[in-house]
Amino acid sequence: MPSAHAGHVQRLLADFDRRVDQVRDTAAVWVVTHGEPHPGNVMRTPAGLRLIDWNTVQIAPPERDLWMLTSAFARMLGEDPVGDDGVLARCTRATGRAVSPAGLALYPLWWRLADIAIFVDQLRRPHDTGENIAASLTYLTGYLESSRN
Repeated sequence: MPSAHAGHVQRLLADFDRRVDQVRDTAAVWVVTHGEPHPGNVMRTPAGLRLIDWNTVQIAPPERDLWMLTSAFARMLGEDPVGDDGVLARCTRATGRAVSPAGLALYPLWWRLADIAIFVDQLRRPHDTGENIAASLTYLTGYLESSRN
C-alpha cells in the first residue's frame, strides 16, 4: 500500500514546501499560538472559557490556530462543517490584519503530513494487532485515500 501512495505524498510534501515559502515571508506578524485549539482543548470554568493543553505552543503565524476554528477542520475530519467562517472576518476586524489564505492552507496540510508520518512510524515498528494499531492503519488509509482527491 505505501508505495502506491508515494507519488501522492511527494506531491503533498512539494505543496507543503511551496506554502512554507509563502508563509515564511510573514515573520513580522507571528504570535504565540496554541497549536490545537479544538473543542477538546477548551474548558468551561466559572470565569469563562479556558484553552488548555499547551504542549504544542509555538511562535507562528496566527493562521496556525485560526484554520482549526474554521470549517476546514471539520472537512479534514470528514465531518460536515457547521457554523460559518466568520471567525476570520472577526479576527481581521479585531487585529487590523487580513488572514493569510496561504497560512490557512499551510497548517491543515502540516497536520495531515504529521499524522501520516506518525502513523507510518507506528506501523513500521514492531506492534501487536490491537485496537490502537488498527486505528492507526485506518487513519493512515483515510489520509492517503483522501490525498488522491
